[in-house]
Order: sequence, then C-alpha cells, then structure tokens
Amino acid sequence: MLTKSDCHLSFLSDQELSDSLTITRIELFVIPALAVDSSGYRVCLRMLSNKGVGWGEFFAPESDSQIDLKQWSEPLRQFVGAFTDSASLYDSLLPAHVDGRLNELFCTAIDDLLAHTDNPTFIEGNTEETVLKNRSVAYVSIH
Repeated sequence: MLTKSDCHLSFLSDQELSDSLTITRIELFVIPALAVDSSGYRVCLRMLSNKGVGWGEFFAPESDSQIDLKQWSEPLRQFVGAFTDSASLYDSLLPAHVDGRLNELFCTAIDDLLAHTDNPTFIEGNTEETVLKNRSVAYVSIH
C-alpha cells in the first residue's frame, strides 16, 4: 500500500501553488492491453486542471478483481477543487485502507502535471477523451 510517507510529490512546492492548483476533473479508464501476448488492462488516471493535464497509469493482470472504478471514484472526489499550498494537497492523500494504487496514480499524475507547468498541456476539444472512452471497458469521470 502506498501511504502519505511513500508519496513523493517531487515537483510540488508552495511557490508552484502560489496561483492555486485547481483540479477540475479526474477521469479513470480501464483499457484492454494492446499487445497480442498480454492479457490484462491499462488503468489510467487523467487529471485536468488550470495548469494543464496530468497522467498516471499502471498495468493490471486480467485476474485482478480489485479494480472497482465506482468504489475508487468516491475517495478521489476530494481531489477535485482548489489547493493553495502543498500541505493542503498532501493532507488530502488517501488513507492507508484505500487501494494504494490510487495514491500512486494520483501522485504520478500530479508530478506529470507540475513537471510541465512552464509549458502546460491543455486538451483541445474532446479528442483524447473520446479515443480513450471508446477503447475503455470501464470509465468514470469525477468533477
């Protein structure tokens, strides 16, 4: 399990959040693996914010019965909103009893997002979302 002490928000500093980080939407996608010899799924988290888009993902074997996007979406709701300093964001990390892969996805997406704050990536239209949703076997949007 990933806990607060294990989460390394390597790019996060109070200076970077001086303008506030506002997470407007979190999307979870479960996409079948593309490789012919792979049986499993890519579990992807896409975070949309005022500073751009962040991305996290992991591979889950086909036999993984722990992935329940409806159950996962409830604890992720707390991350939608404005964070004015690193402490408020850090304090929002998921408790230890929640599947640790959620914190891993979230931390990876935040690191990805803040690594590109000098050159933010904003989504033009819904092209990326449409492609991901069409390939997904499961999808949840939290906003």
